[in-house]
Amino acid sequence: ETGQYSSARNIFSEISQGESSFVDYGQWYLALSYLKEGNKGECRKILQEVPAESEFAQKAQDLLKRL
Repeated sequence: ETGQYSSARNIFSEISQGESSFVDYGQWYLALSYLKEGNKGECRKILQEVPAESEFAQKAQDLLKRL
């Protein structure tokens, strides 16, 4: 939202690699930060790692189809 994608990615990456209940959120928003910056390759990579049991799984699959 503020355009500070690199700083946001550092935070989202840390969250997505942790063991908290927010891992799914970290992955989803990490992927979106890459998309917002125009890096579709990295966005796809992260979206493909979203587990099927994640609450973001369907959104990730839908976004992958549109990329």
